[in-house]
Amino acid sequence: MAVRLRSRLADAVSVDQKLELLQDFLIGRLQEGDADPIYDYCIDRISSSKGLVTVAGLEKETGYSSRWLQRKFSERLGTSPKNLAEIVRFKQFYQVYSLGAPAEKLKQQIYHNYYDQSHFLRAFRRFTGTTPTELQGSLNELSTRNFMS
Repeated sequence: MAVRLRSRLADAVSVDQKLELLQDFLIGRLQEGDADPIYDYCIDRISSSKGLVTVAGLEKETGYSSRWLQRKFSERLGTSPKNLAEIVRFKQFYQVYSLGAPAEKLKQQIYHNYYDQSHFLRAFRRFTGTTPTELQGSLNELSTRNFMS
């Protein structure tokens, strides 16, 4: 299953397509299996906090250890609660970014979702494979080529 996902992600052309494939995969994994109230609570909590809840926060709220949460998420979703929170948090930013929001709105998203600039840049590079400046340059170059010819 993971090999197929990697292949599909490699074939995806845009970041939007990659995010959609990843989200569809994770949602599919969420829908598999029997109900687990603690796991379901953690998923809801990550979603409702828009990825801002920490694993330590989930530990306190559920009474289960981070090790148990890691194992449960790994079994049911194929990734850790921390990774899921990072995906959800980045999605919040990327939705605003892809709509061409003004710089001030982007800064608000960054300051709200990330500890500092380096934290944000690591996440951006991880999910897009490039820096924001490089991505913006490639988008501008692509649009220039398409509209000039």
